[in-house]
Parts: sequence; structure tokens; C-alpha cells
Amino acid sequence: MLFAAIFAIALPIYWLREPTRQAQSANYFDKNAVARGAVLFANSASPEYVAASSLQCANCHGQKGVGGVAPTTINGVKVNWKVPALNTEALRFEEDTDCLSQSRRQPNTICDLSDIITYGRPGTPMQPWGVVGGGPKNDQSIADLVQYIESIQITPQQSQAAEADALLKAKSTTAPTRARST
Repeated sequence: MLFAAIFAIALPIYWLREPTRQAQSANYFDKNAVARGAVLFANSASPEYVAASSLQCANCHGQKGVGGVAPTTINGVKVNWKVPALNTEALRFEEDTDCLSQSRRQPNTICDLSDIITYGRPGTPMQPWGVVGGGPKNDQSIADLVQYIESIQITPQQSQAAEADALLKAKSTTAPTRARST
């Protein structure tokens, strides 16, 4: 009888706490995935850098994913490849939650970011990082990188303002000088 009374009191209290517990648990796992992704993304100039596990994505994509330049060779010619910013990738690509697991993926699952990281981008300096693409990282590491990339996204308004500033800067530095006729 005592057990039934304890059970009758404890079970409703547990049920009341359950939604909060689930949200806290999801937040905990997301926060840790972002932290692991930051370590994978970091280069030696980053405080998150760990020599044994960092992929040094920041060497090409810049700190906080703002873009950069990657030296590469194309047809025997050395070039500086303009590397895209990653802090706007969620504005251009989609990522379903089922991308985290190869077994849950369906043919119509949109996994743009995961696929680019996993398989690389042929014809560019972006090499494959996922095991199935020929790289060294498993699905969890790829998912952590995607979580980190999603955590550094800027708003569409910030992206438009940055592009407008870049366009104005490009126009001012490449404006042709006109020769005066005498």
C-alpha cells in the first residue's frame, strides 16, 4: 500500500517535469555538438584548436566562416581559389534532421551541407571529409561540423548588408581611370 501511494505521488511529478527535461536534454546535446564542431573547424589561431582532431577548415574558410582564399593548382597553374563564406550557407542550402544518420536518410532527404562536407566539391580545393566520400571523419563528426556551421549563421539582412558593402568596395577599387583628352 505504501508503495502504491509513493508511486501515485511520484509519477505525476515526473510527468510534469518530463517536457522540461526533454528540452534541456536536447539543448545540452546541441550545445555539445556545436562545441565539437568548433574544434573540428578550428585552425591553430583559434582557441578551440586541438592538434589531434581539428580539420583546420578555418585555414580556407576563415575564422567564424567568413570566407577566404585557398592556394591550389589547376591544370598546372597555381591559383588562389576564392573560398565561400560558411556563415551564409544556411541561406543557400537546406539540411534535414535525418541527415545525421545514414540509416534514417530517405531518397528525398535534403542534406546539402552534410553531402558537401562528406563528398567534397570536385574541381575545387574542397576535399571529402566523410568516410563514405573517402575522408577520415564519421557521420557524427560531419553532423557536429554542420551544427557548428548552423550556429555561426548571420541573418539575411546582415548578409545583404555585407554583400552591398563588398560591392561598393569592389566598385571603388576597380573603377577605371579615364584618360583626359588634351
